[in-house]
Amino acid sequence: MVISIVKSMSPGLASYLIDKALVIDSVIFMLSACLSFLAIRSYQYEARLEGLAEIIFLVGLIPDDAYYRCFLI
Repeated sequence: MVISIVKSMSPGLASYLIDKALVIDSVIFMLSACLSFLAIRSYQYEARLEGLAEIIFLVGLIPDDAYYRCFLI
């Protein structure tokens, strides 16, 4: 949904910033997924890795909320 908004905008600073923010957000979610996978595979650090994955996932949701507030309202 955000990608279609960016593609419909004229090229400029706002489009560039949204594109870069989406890249950062994707990296945050990928890191969360990798930590969650490692938590499943690791018995010794399972609780610590899963807690860290949850925190990183929640941090990744913050920019999503900001996108919706800025561009969909």
